[in-house]
Amino acid sequence: MTHARTLAGFAPFIIPLLLGGCVVKTEVNHSAQGCGPDAISCDDGLACTADVCLAPDELVDSYRCANTVLATACVIDSACHVADNCGVCDADLSNDCVADCAGDWGGEAVADACGECDNDISNDNTTCVQDCAGAWGGGAMEDDCGVCDYDEENDNLLCEQDCAGVWGGDAASDDCGVCDSDASNDNTTCVKDCAGDWGGLASQDDCGVCDFDASNNNSSCVKDCADVWGGDAALDGCGVCDYDPSNDNTLCAQDCALVWGGSAYIDDCGVCDDDASNDNASCVQDCDGEWDGPATSDDCGVCDVDASNDNTTCVQDCADVWGGDAELDCEGVCDGGATRDDCGICDHDISNDNTTCSRCAMGEIFADNCWPILPTGITSCFNDTMEIDCAMLGQPDAAQCENTPWCGQDGQYADELDSQFVCYNVNGEALSECPPTLSSGETVFDPLTRLTWQRSDMPTMMRWGDAGDYCADLDYAGITDWRLPNRHELRSITDISMDTPRVSMAVFPGTMSLYYWTSSTFAGDAAQGWVIDFEGAYVLLSDKSKYHFVRCVR
Repeated sequence: MTHARTLAGFAPFIIPLLLGGCVVKTEVNHSAQGCGPDAISCDDGLACTADVCLAPDELVDSYRCANTVLATACVIDSACHVADNCGVCDADLSNDCVADCAGDWGGEAVADACGECDNDISNDNTTCVQDCAGAWGGGAMEDDCGVCDYDEENDNLLCEQDCAGVWGGDAASDDCGVCDSDASNDNTTCVKDCAGDWGGLASQDDCGVCDFDASNNNSSCVKDCADVWGGDAALDGCGVCDYDPSNDNTLCAQDCALVWGGSAYIDDCGVCDDDASNDNASCVQDCDGEWDGPATSDDCGVCDVDASNDNTTCVQDCADVWGGDAELDCEGVCDGGATRDDCGICDHDISNDNTTCSRCAMGEIFADNCWPILPTGITSCFNDTMEIDCAMLGQPDAAQCENTPWCGQDGQYADELDSQFVCYNVNGEALSECPPTLSSGETVFDPLTRLTWQRSDMPTMMRWGDAGDYCADLDYAGITDWRLPNRHELRSITDISMDTPRVSMAVFPGTMSLYYWTSSTFAGDAAQGWVIDFEGAYVLLSDKSKYHFVRCVR
């Protein structure tokens, strides 16, 4: 608080003194009233003295009393103040200092949560902790059962570790040693065995023996035929179960199934059973009259036990009759009756055979000096400069061609001499068309020449002598009378209308554009033989020691 005074000596002046607060003192009331209620008395009993106004620093000394509180009076800016307990002199009471926990005014000591008073905050709560009851520096402790108190003597008295190691837990071990907290399953996972051991493995067999060895169960006793364990009833050979061994097998005998007292017997097929309804039903008489015999009749009516020769002594003819003799005629009609004469003309009139030509005598076809005119695929006729109409040339007979230029060309025979190859499968069945994929055992029949060919050729090349032996020994499609064709025969399957190889690949797939052996020997040199070059349908010579392909004929 601040009190003013007059500095002229006549006016009132203010003296800052404090004992619970500053009061006003003037010269007038001082001299008149002394140190009364409006003044401050010193503890030495003297009246306050100051009859004159003094300088501020003198004012303090002049009115300083022996009282310790008053001794803190101070002057700032000519005003009288009181210094706080920390010695700070100012007019602001709000910043007066306070005593710390150690009683020092303005001290920095602070009491921590444990009540320790010092000015070192780094050790707060290090010498004490909050106990389980939440008290700093408290001594309460939690035992293994989770109980928090100050009494160490009762630790674990109210709880204990269960079988699972949990303090205060309720898990318990049952008779089988299973530890859990579920009392409902005690002894359900194990039982007391026959020896009285909980969870034991001893068991009692049907004979009442209790032990741990399951391998001997019922070995010291068995269930007899009357279903009595350890009983001595026995089943005799006739199936009778009783305790009397004296009657065994006296009323029965073994049947064919070796059953005592059984009724099974052997029928005509040698089958042993007791069912008369199936006698001979599981077997039949074979074609030789033998019951359950292995002989069978093939499509030709031949009865034997050799299935490998079925249909080898007969084939299916063009009318699908096994062993039949129907054949395709030269027009491709089954048993049609048309024939081709030595001149290559196919018709039903045998009276004109060899009358329109005289090249070949009957039976001389494919002799060295006689062979049919083969199809070339050429349908046009030509003179020496241009194509001409084949009809202008007339019929290609000897009389006509003798006086007609350009007569006798292939185009005049084209319609009559078309080859109509017929393919047969391995079973000798005629096919409506030759299949694109070659199968083993297929043959080709040529109605023009009445020759039958291997549809597939020999896959490897060989010399002339080996080629003849190969065909002579060949067993193909159930046929064994194969031979090596002569040069006219092999030349007959060529077709110069085809690109190389010059043969119908639809009929003879796999044919190579190379040389094929014939059986014909060159008259001028026996070391050479005739070959057909299918690259150009040429008839050429080759040394018989060379290797060429082979196709057999019959």
